[in-house]
Amino acid sequence: QQVRMHVRAIKATKERISCLILHVLVPFVLIFSFQSPYSAHGFLGESLSRIRPSIHLLDTLSAPLISHHVAIKTRNITVSIQFYSLLGFEVEEKFRASSARAAWLMQPGSPSSRLELIEVPSYLLNEPEGMKRRAINLMERQELLGCNHLALDVTDSLRQEGLTQLSEWMQALNATSVEKFGRGLRLALEPRQQIIGKSVFELAFLFDADGALIEFVNKQSNVEQEMSSGWEVLVWDGNGFL
Repeated sequence: QQVRMHVRAIKATKERISCLILHVLVPFVLIFSFQSPYSAHGFLGESLSRIRPSIHLLDTLSAPLISHHVAIKTRNITVSIQFYSLLGFEVEEKFRASSARAAWLMQPGSPSSRLELIEVPSYLLNEPEGMKRRAINLMERQELLGCNHLALDVTDSLRQEGLTQLSEWMQALNATSVEKFGRGLRLALEPRQQIIGKSVFELAFLFDADGALIEFVNKQSNVEQEMSSGWEVLVWDGNGFL
């Protein structure tokens, strides 16, 4: 009698294990074995290729992809909103990005100029007493890759203010910042002139409230002859670029 009870118990255990495998483990494996768009194989390689759904490949885009926003992390979103208000940005929406306070800012009538500000929580900043964390100074770290700066065309703003030089406009912007918020602006690179194609530009850089780079572009004039791009093939001597 005890042997029979033991056999029945073993059979019941096997049935429960089979049920677990069928209803839990197999679906889990099937879901996570499909091919990722960034990898050559799923977790189980090619063995499940016959049941993968077909992937539609885009030969051309049926509609242009419009820039929605550029995201910038900040240690203090209130101060950052003040800074970008100097450049014409207004708060469009406030929301939470996980545990962080966030906001969309945009210039009225220009939705493609939208910024997203994300406030890094203090427990993640982990700032020692008396220290304020800053963005990496990309003017000094030229070897770093990835997103480098936000560029704003200020040409129309200069004309409306009756100004011709980018330096004059930036001085007025700094005076406005001091008047409104009691804070001066930090210059990253003084205005300089550069010819690109057939256009003559003034370019300058500021640091934002957290040290991220902001470029100002002022188109001054056009030239008749297009300038060389400077992309000519360089001669290789086996040691370095000439």
